[in-house]
Amino acid sequence: MARAVVISKTLSAASANAIATSQAVVSNTRFTLNGSTVSNGVATLDTQRRVIITAGSEAAQRTVLVTGTNGSGATISETVTIPATTPGAYATLQDFLTVTSALPGGGGWTANATIGTNSTGSSSWQVPNQHITPFQLSLWTELLSGAATWSIEVTGDSPLQSIPWGITGSGGSPGAPPVPVPSAWPQISGVSAYTTGAIDNPVAAWRLTITAGAGTVQATAQQAGIRN
Repeated sequence: MARAVVISKTLSAASANAIATSQAVVSNTRFTLNGSTVSNGVATLDTQRRVIITAGSEAAQRTVLVTGTNGSGATISETVTIPATTPGAYATLQDFLTVTSALPGGGGWTANATIGTNSTGSSSWQVPNQHITPFQLSLWTELLSGAATWSIEVTGDSPLQSIPWGITGSGGSPGAPPVPVPSAWPQISGVSAYTTGAIDNPVAAWRLTITAGAGTVQATAQQAGIRN
């Protein structure tokens, strides 16, 4: 058997205004980052996790371009869309460890907004060896502390290759890490206690995602094949 890979994810409680407290919003004028996680103009979160924009009802669609870094230190950005006449909390798809800028757009905002975190955060992608035949990846997960719900997510997209400079239409910024499309793995999805399973079809990568609560979850994966 290949050497086991052990990862853990610790998520603190969500805070809707940990990055920016309630403030009037002006398109093309950056939010003032003044939440509890901010120092010297940069929000540093407890771990890489999803960022949320909580907005009121707006007459037309609005956007917020969130920029920062992930847990590996790579610069990432994402545009969060707030639909017209639909107040609520809208989350990034990517996980941010820091937020350096939040730039609103879309016209004249009428309601205040906040920026913070929800109860979702993913580990970095883990890459198995797809060339070992037959492919089998055994996983087991457990809650080490707190109370949390989690899933194992998989993707067929490689998380390794960055977008070349000069290439457009790739779904990200040149030089930025790619954004694989994840899907929940049914055997470990929405669980809150010790759970095991095995992936028998080749995947490009897998990760651990906490989807609710707060605490520390550990995932261990071992791939069948020659020990590395």
